[in-house]
Amino acid sequence: AGADVVIFSFHGGAEGAKARHVPGKLELAWGEKRGDVKALARAAVDAGADVVIGHGPHVLRAMELYKGKLIAYSLGNFCGYRAFSVRSIYSRTSAILDIVIDEVGNFVRGKLVPLRLDQQARPRLDPEKHAFSQVSELGQKDFPDTYVSVGADGTLQVQSTY
Repeated sequence: AGADVVIFSFHGGAEGAKARHVPGKLELAWGEKRGDVKALARAAVDAGADVVIGHGPHVLRAMELYKGKLIAYSLGNFCGYRAFSVRSIYSRTSAILDIVIDEVGNFVRGKLVPLRLDQQARPRLDPEKHAFSQVSELGQKDFPDTYVSVGADGTLQVQSTY
């Protein structure tokens, strides 16, 4: 209650290239219950979080604007020297999120910096910018009323009805 900004980060959901979508229900990984990340992220905002950053599936997932707050369900992988598979375009695509929020934590603007993991799973700038289309496509499919898309220059574009 006394914090100026609350950033909630979680590790949850299914894992791998087949887990790119946010299903809005309980997810499993290797038989383990990994939560309903949509319900968790929105509950975090309802409880006072200003920004929610998810990770866990090791691939990019959608972003949405919920009650003025940005939720990024997964930004892929960032570092893990030789620790991650980079065989598929999805497992080697990642991003850095750069955002501005206002004095009450509402999303103002942001950019996505596209990354790709090299053969040793080290992040490098991605000149092909695969992250932009992946995040936009996933958002439109998983959160048609609240998604955030990514413009050609990486600018986040709110498509929300909130």
